[in-house]
Amino acid sequence: MYTPHPHPDITQFITTLRRGKGRYVPVAELGVHPTVKERFLGRPIRTLADDVDFWYRAAYDYTKLQPVVDFNPGKLQRRRASPQKSGLYGVC
Repeated sequence: MYTPHPHPDITQFITTLRRGKGRYVPVAELGVHPTVKERFLGRPIRTLADDVDFWYRAAYDYTKLQPVVDFNPGKLQRRRASPQKSGLYGVC
């Protein structure tokens, strides 16, 4: 099992995003599957602290946080739009 020595440095990540030259190229991911995180840590991800611990121990320079969004169409509710919209329905 790979055990990095984490030394997170958000300034390196921001420098790279701004097209600057940092000391190293930061590792970045758009997403890591929860099963992968759990196997890496050797325990379940149950809390925000567990999730942050994964990003730290995996030596990322940032922690990816995002809201939980359920795109299940069966759970969307319809509401009437404002009168200016000629009675169209919007999704809330």
